[in-house]
Amino acid sequence: MLTHIHPDHSGSALELARIWDLPVHVHPRELPLASGRYLPQYGNPLDRWLIAPLLRLLPRRMVEASLSRTSLGGTARAFGAGAGVAGLPDWQAIPTPGQTPGDVAFFRSSDRVLITGDAVLT
Repeated sequence: MLTHIHPDHSGSALELARIWDLPVHVHPRELPLASGRYLPQYGNPLDRWLIAPLLRLLPRRMVEASLSRTSLGGTARAFGAGAGVAGLPDWQAIPTPGQTPGDVAFFRSSDRVLITGDAVLT
């Protein structure tokens, strides 16, 4: 499960998914980002004003190779919005769009535990 697809949250997800032979579950609105394509319309201000201009300075093949190495396109699966968390029936995904359109937090009501991505920023 990923709160959202940004390198600091999803960087090792592909390798772990391969090792454990499991899919990576994301909110349905994260699937376009899971493909490894940079989609500027989904970028937050940091992405639009810093990351995108830096990516434009790098050779196109270098950027495409880097994005394809981390692509979750073949392993990402959308979880049903509001349907709970796959394999974890006590947890629910709470939409917290901001950094990405499918950004979520995970909440377990029995002990009121909340797992967030970048709550300080959003």
